[in-house]
Amino acid sequence: YVACDSPPIPCSRDPDQILCIYNANIDVYELKTELDAGAMFARHIGQRMYRGEYYALQVGVDAGIVFSDGWDEELIRQLDATNNDMAVISTYLSETKIRDANRPIQATPERYTICHASYKGDGRERRLEHIRSEQVHQTAPPDRTESPMLQPFWSSELSFSRGHFLLQVPYDPKLCGLDEQDEEISMALRAFSSGYDFYTPTQSVIFRTKVDSNSHSNVEGLCKGNPKNKSRKRLYSLIGLNNNDEDAIPHEYGLGAVRDTAKFFTLYGIHASERVTEHRLCEFVTTGNMHDEFVPHMRHDGMGIDYNRISFRFHELISIHKDSHQ
Repeated sequence: YVACDSPPIPCSRDPDQILCIYNANIDVYELKTELDAGAMFARHIGQRMYRGEYYALQVGVDAGIVFSDGWDEELIRQLDATNNDMAVISTYLSETKIRDANRPIQATPERYTICHASYKGDGRERRLEHIRSEQVHQTAPPDRTESPMLQPFWSSELSFSRGHFLLQVPYDPKLCGLDEQDEEISMALRAFSSGYDFYTPTQSVIFRTKVDSNSHSNVEGLCKGNPKNKSRKRLYSLIGLNNNDEDAIPHEYGLGAVRDTAKFFTLYGIHASERVTEHRLCEFVTTGNMHDEFVPHMRHDGMGIDYNRISFRFHELISIHKDSHQ
């Protein structure tokens, strides 16, 4: 057994190792296997360790994560370039084959823009979600390489923001065994309603390595008995998509009071009542047209975009595009 903050060689023998130099900046929380309750519970524990740091980074729970040289300075530069204190840089992690800690890895221009969501499932079980394979993986347009572009959705694989994001949009500890699709849509709605805006980065600086899906351990822990359905009902109650009142849900785990989620749905062509979505949103997002449409309505104090000044409805734009090509 080796603790996560223990270097390969004792610091007494090699004090120049990264884990020796910055050991005072590292906190590790060890959880017994039988107390495991899934990724969202683990992230709740991580958020409880927040002590007022200026920035907050969340990356995927997979162990196969690789950071490029200067990743932190580059993410800070990109966040500052948005001129938005409520900006959240978020994307799915691009893949790399490099796993050698002694072999430097460089940033790459390709990154995911999270712009497509759809309802999946049958009947009343149809749920809004977005998956990696349906997103756009490409370089930023030539005139968009210096500053991140707005995008509609958020990813649990990489989220970088000011530290107050953890305080304003905390994880609910009672959501057991849910997958990332449920997590990501709920966090997007909660963060949007709390005044946050999502951006795709200008380049990839953190990567994941290919991991065999069979290599993950199937740990039940506190989720034994498969309480996923109960957790999903609670989750959808939190974000206002389910009239489930069986739990007294604390307000801090629900929607924010800055924006209405109805605005989120109309902006991005999501028809919640019919459980269908428009399918050409990525054209609007990846070209930078959405960014140019919304950013001029940034609040004067830099505290997010004022969507009360935006009357845009995405499905109307689609109709206009169709008419203009006839």
